[in-house]
Amino acid sequence: MRYYSDILKKIFETAEQCEAAEFEHARKLEEENKAAALRQKREAEIREAKEHYLKLVQAYIKDYGEFERDSISAKPLNFLYNNYFRD
Repeated sequence: MRYYSDILKKIFETAEQCEAAEFEHARKLEEENKAAALRQKREAEIREAKEHYLKLVQAYIKDYGEFERDSISAKPLNFLYNNYFRD
């Protein structure tokens, strides 16, 4: 007798094969969902950190006039910070 999986849209020779394949599929989906949730959480943390950083840079520029970041590798952003975030 053959068994059809509505979830996988496949035919299996035994019920055990069908159940094992559906279980494995459910496990993979759960792992993918966890990975996606973790990615979204980390992206949100990065956005929050970036917003906090930009606020600090704006406050620094307001107080001291410019922000030189010699020790930070993203030097091209200095132009933006120094020219567009000034009051």
